[in-house]
Amino acid sequence: MSVPSLPGWLVYLRIAILLVTAGAVGTTAYNASLHHEDWSFLVNDAANIVYFSGALTLAIVTTMLVMEHTSKGGRFYYRLGFVVLLGINSVFWLDCWVWEARLADQVKKVEWLKDWGDRSSSREGDGFFWKRFYVALIASTVMAAVDWLLIITLLAVFVRACLSDALHGEEEDIEMHLRKAADQDTNASSPVRQLEETGSHPEQT
Repeated sequence: MSVPSLPGWLVYLRIAILLVTAGAVGTTAYNASLHHEDWSFLVNDAANIVYFSGALTLAIVTTMLVMEHTSKGGRFYYRLGFVVLLGINSVFWLDCWVWEARLADQVKKVEWLKDWGDRSSSREGDGFFWKRFYVALIASTVMAAVDWLLIITLLAVFVRACLSDALHGEEEDIEMHLRKAADQDTNASSPVRQLEETGSHPEQT
């Protein structure tokens, strides 16, 4: 359990993930506040998945950053655990993306979106309501897709860094064993060592 050698730009990637996650949760919350009673069950289900995915992302990414930048955090840095959690998180964001994209496609077929016209000019009109609803839904869908791509990138880079670190550690172990074996061979082949092993002493003149 130790922090692998990660590239410096990975910090900025995770900050971007947190910002996009906040945007996805914010637009989803705004969208849920606009939901029509006919769509409430679909919107609420999609919103709950986004909320859960956002909370999971916040927990994973902030924990990684805190452990990597504290002196004692490395002792509890469980690499496999982060790999599993990031994989699960990516699945949830993919689910958010697909669910909201399907919902946006269904909403697009509503007649209010086909003819905003005069209805859209009134803040109380259904056309204006559906316009805001649809735009917020599209924004949330795009952010969920971006979040999924960023987390997949983070997961790929993190796994590669862990594998590279493990391979480097194995190479160091092999070199250490080879040096020990060479030292043992050198000691065994020296005349003094042979005399010590046989118990004899060189003749004194």
